[in-house]
Amino acid sequence: MDRPLRPPSAPARPTPLTPAEISALMRVASGLSAKEAAVELGVKVLTVHAHMRTAGNKLYAASAPTKVHNAYLNGQLPAPEPVEPPEGLTDEDRQLIRAVATCALMPDVAEAAGLLPGEVSARLKDLMSRTGARSHPHLVHLGFAYRILHPASEPGPGTA
Repeated sequence: MDRPLRPPSAPARPTPLTPAEISALMRVASGLSAKEAAVELGVKVLTVHAHMRTAGNKLYAASAPTKVHNAYLNGQLPAPEPVEPPEGLTDEDRQLIRAVATCALMPDVAEAAGLLPGEVSARLKDLMSRTGARSHPHLVHLGFAYRILHPASEPGPGTA
C-alpha cells in the first residue's frame, strides 16, 4: 500500500527548512516563477527547483501551493501582513483558495471546492485576475494575507 505524500494535517515538528529553501519558497510565494526567483537569488533555475523539491519533502507537500501553505502553517515562512481582500470575494472564492492551498492535484481541488473538474481552470483564472495573484502559490500567500487561511499559531474565525 502506498503511503500518502501529505498527512491529513501538517506535522507538529517538521524538519526545519534551510535558509536557501526558505529563500526560494518565499520568492515563489510572492508570485515569482522559478526562473525569476533564480535570477533574484543569483542561482540556476535547477537550484530553485531542487530547493523547492527538498522543501516539499520536509513539508509533506507535493505542489508549490501546498508547500507554501504548509510552510506558513508550520511557521517556517513568516506570515504576510494582513490586507483586506478585494471587494466581491465570495464564499465560493474563499473555498477555492482553501482547496488550492491543501490539494496537490486539480481533480482534488475541484472536489474540495465543489466544482466540476472542467470548471477549475476558468474559476482559478478569474479568481487570480480579481486578486492580482501571479500564480497558484501566490494565491495561497494572498489567502494568508486576507486571513482566509490561518497559521497554526493563529486561530481562524470561530475557533478558540
